[in-house]
Amino acid sequence: MLEVDHLIKGDLMAPTDASQVSIQLDEDHAPETNGRMPVCRRCGFRTEETSSRHAATDGHQAKAGRWLDSQALVNRVAKARDVLGS
Repeated sequence: MLEVDHLIKGDLMAPTDASQVSIQLDEDHAPETNGRMPVCRRCGFRTEETSSRHAATDGHQAKAGRWLDSQALVNRVAKARDVLGS
């Protein structure tokens, strides 16, 4: 996951366009849809109807970045708990 690596290094990179945001979402998780609506149940962003990929728009860049950052934090906390054994 690209965002996790940058978060660990303390070097967050802002996505430059919607296609990069979509790629980062795809790297984080596969879209989960109900087959009728092109919306991922996991993150809430649109998906492409013809393929199983995210299709974030330019207006969703900041929101998707925050979602990815929060998921990276959740993963770091889970890893820390595993290390600490709690």
